Amino acid sequence: MVRKTRPIWIWFHKWTALILGLWIVLNGLSGTLLVFQREIEANLDLDLYRTGQPYETADFAVMTEAVGAAYPGMSFHKVERDNKYADEAYRFTLSPDGEPQSYFTDLEVFVKPVTGEILGDRPWLTFMKATRLFHMELLAGHTGETVMGYMAIFLTISIFVGVVLWWPKNGKYKRALQVKSASGTPRLMRDLHNVAGMYFLIVLGMVCITGLTVVFPRQAQAVVELFLPTPPTQPFSVSEPTGSPVSLARAAAAVEASYPGAVPTLIGMPLSDRGTYSFRIEPAGLDFTVYTSVIYIDQYTGEIVSAFDPVTQSPTRSLIGLWSIYSHNGQMFGMAGRLLVFGSGIAIAVLFGSGIYIWLRKRKTTYAKPTHTAKATLIDRVPAE
Repeated sequence: MVRKTRPIWIWFHKWTALILGLWIVLNGLSGTLLVFQREIEANLDLDLYRTGQPYETADFAVMTEAVGAAYPGMSFHKVERDNKYADEAYRFTLSPDGEPQSYFTDLEVFVKPVTGEILGDRPWLTFMKATRLFHMELLAGHTGETVMGYMAIFLTISIFVGVVLWWPKNGKYKRALQVKSASGTPRLMRDLHNVAGMYFLIVLGMVCITGLTVVFPRQAQAVVELFLPTPPTQPFSVSEPTGSPVSLARAAAAVEASYPGAVPTLIGMPLSDRGTYSFRIEPAGLDFTVYTSVIYIDQYTGEIVSAFDPVTQSPTRSLIGLWSIYSHNGQMFGMAGRLLVFGSGIAIAVLFGSGIYIWLRKRKTTYAKPTHTAKATLIDRVPAE
């Protein structure tokens, strides 16, 4: 059966690489950078990211007042920190009043968490953020993210088709997993193509599947629920708009009361009259790759109205909404996992380069003109009249 369909698999594998090859390589290489995005960003602007003064509790009232006074005519809609260092500044993302959020006009302001001192600012769109946006959505918003998802489907299938094409007919798996450096270039390139693909098969498969889960969470959840039934998510409601919204400091106090010692790493401001504060937090004493939670605060009452909490919710929701993300970038498996994901991006470039070499060589062989000796042999075989 495999032998009969082999030409089809070769055709699919080849054309997937030829059509999507450039994206595959750039996406893989951008992924290698994003494995260490936080460290790269912090060390490129060390004087902004680090305050030199470790702290345990941030004063959101002081910070918001300082940012508001220093940047009149601008409103902030996001507050972040990476929680990798004890002396990190908080980062406020600001937009001009009356204008929509934009990659190109937003400003990122760095603030000391205790004193509210402004350390400086910079345009929001840095090289690493542009790299992340390309990796996630081709710099084209939701439409680009969807396109990425469909391309990832073809890549995932092509990877496993490569396993079918690699599978040794004679059972000599050891030889099929070796690179003979002393071989000529054609054999060396074929060995590199096969071996890089097989050694990184599990990592590449995991990266592709978790990436699809991030892009298509509803479809992924439907598939998971075929094997792991999940109770439906309970809807939540917010209060009617009355008066002015509660302050960010009060919303943060509500989170602290329910999750003592938790560190907010991303705070989203209400985007409408019916919106909520959203706090992504890393609970104290727990592995953030497993237990990161998102808490939603009613902007008028300051009370928690909903929570994405791996401690209390079904494993399916955690798998789709959290664990797939930290598996995708390798962080769930520590430094070893991050290095494997980093290596998989390099492996993709090796696979593409060696695959193109093999294809071009085959084309050259297939369409090469017959040599003089070959012509003579054919003439010699023609019977005399």
